[in-house]
Amino acid sequence: MELVPGMRLIVPALLSVPMLYFNQNKGEAMRTLITLMLVLLVLSSVACRPKQEGAVEGTPVPADASTPASGKAVLAGKIIPPRPNSEVKLIYEGKERAAVRTDREGKYEFTELPPGTYEVRATAPGHADDIAPVVIPENQTVRQIAVLFPIVDVDGVDWAAGKIRATGVGLPPQNASNAGAARAMAQRAALADAQRNLLRTVEQIRIDGERNVGTIMRNRNVAKRIRGFLKGYTVASERELEGGRIEIMLELPLTGPAGLSRYIAEQS
Repeated sequence: MELVPGMRLIVPALLSVPMLYFNQNKGEAMRTLITLMLVLLVLSSVACRPKQEGAVEGTPVPADASTPASGKAVLAGKIIPPRPNSEVKLIYEGKERAAVRTDREGKYEFTELPPGTYEVRATAPGHADDIAPVVIPENQTVRQIAVLFPIVDVDGVDWAAGKIRATGVGLPPQNASNAGAARAMAQRAALADAQRNLLRTVEQIRIDGERNVGTIMRNRNVAKRIRGFLKGYTVASERELEGGRIEIMLELPLTGPAGLSRYIAEQS
């Protein structure tokens, strides 16, 4: 039995009582000895009391009211490309509800889920995380595919921020009727140039060791979907350069509900 701090002080005292008092006052020594023995028994009962499993001593473990109770719904899916032992987390209201590892075929499954709106986060070393919202109805099985892009050097892809960016430059025409018309035409030229560069950047993003987005765009249906994705760009910045030239930067999400990963997943 491990001694608590109080016991470490009392035990030497017990040993010293007979030597100090026995020869002087036997009755007083006996009363002191009995008192110290009672204190020792109380401290030993506290020291030997078992701790509550899963709790820090002296700190209560609060119930997580934001986590829903169990249900009968199922969330199942797979990782593209198939990667065994990838981690898939299920998030509810910003908190992790559960986490699993994919099998040899890159498949995963969560069971006994209550209905609700969740977020699925898939991660693997050397790949960009994929995040997607999913609505799970009561007592239903929902399929969700996650796409993990290999992180390779692609000009215009910010892997840390999860963004795809491209810039374009437009020149003002020489025969413009006025300065306002020249600027507007330079803006249109810059936008068209940025759109072409954005397509080139997206085509270079790898899906696995053998394919990139440009490869799968050989399929007409896939190409149509990707071009639709490209139309969802936002203008990240615009500035005027020397000589009346205009530079425009476009931006697209790599992952998330409107990201490239969702368009790839829908084709799988």
